[in-house]
Amino acid sequence: FGDMTRNLAKAEAADAGKKFELSGRADPLKEHIGKALALVDRSLLKAAEIRMPAGEYFQEFTGTINAVYEFNALSQRHLAKVLDERVNSLRRAQWLAIGSLLGLLAAAFGLASLVVRRITLPGEEALQVARSVAQGALTGAVPVRGNNELGQLMQELASMQEQLRARVEADARMQQQLRERGE
Repeated sequence: FGDMTRNLAKAEAADAGKKFELSGRADPLKEHIGKALALVDRSLLKAAEIRMPAGEYFQEFTGTINAVYEFNALSQRHLAKVLDERVNSLRRAQWLAIGSLLGLLAAAFGLASLVVRRITLPGEEALQVARSVAQGALTGAVPVRGNNELGQLMQELASMQEQLRARVEADARMQQQLRERGE
């Protein structure tokens, strides 16, 4: 009986934000148990002789035991309800955490793709300029972005392209002059 009272007090304290659904039923049960214990004490333990008929004892104690069982069943239903609410709350938190992690993963993937693209795009442009120059296309614009290593590489490719164009033009002029002298 003392354990039940302490456990009910703990449950009421833990359920402070809500109306504790067992409180209304606990007080009459405590009173019922108290009367049964007082009856045992008065009529059996401290009595000089037993005067109460056995049927009345049986009826009183059976009623008390049934009330305790009903209260225990109600307590178990309440506990199951509280546990279900807690499980549902934890599941919502779990799904929120999973969703957040997936969102962060997608953002990280997007950021990584952006960084890789910013690094590889200038390299691909430099490769395209080098191929164009190798094939003799000396008039295309060389895109120079920034002053980092790739920007410096693009500046050097532009300078090389300009020097080759000047050299090809100079060779063409020289050949023209030679032809004009040879005629």
